[in-house]
Amino acid sequence: MVRHRHKHPHHGDQPEELLRCLAHAVRLVALYTAQHPVASAAINECLSAFRSLVTATGQAKIAVALIEGRWVIDGEPISSDVQSIEGLIRPFRAHDLRSATFRSAMSAEELASFCEFLSLPRGNAGPAEFL
Repeated sequence: MVRHRHKHPHHGDQPEELLRCLAHAVRLVALYTAQHPVASAAINECLSAFRSLVTATGQAKIAVALIEGRWVIDGEPISSDVQSIEGLIRPFRAHDLRSATFRSAMSAEELASFCEFLSLPRGNAGPAEFL
């Protein structure tokens, strides 16, 4: 199946970059720990992408949803042929997550906790233990 890349109508590649960074951070947290310098750098990169999108949208929060196998950010579908984004589907499904809403004031520690949660095997913890 070939997917065509569509930019967000108002924010270009920023939503896709946020998903790419989040997938990368979750992968690295699963390999190391959130405190490891490599994973920590990926979390900070993801936080920077998030803050760029918050600035561009002027929103107090950003909602990321997985709907019927497709990513949606703030109601706008994000389609991509970037496999790293597709790799984020597995942890969302493993924890029965349909969406996550990130507040504009999110800290690196909060994002690290979310990445730790997503990196765990299914059923090892509930979101309340991390967030």
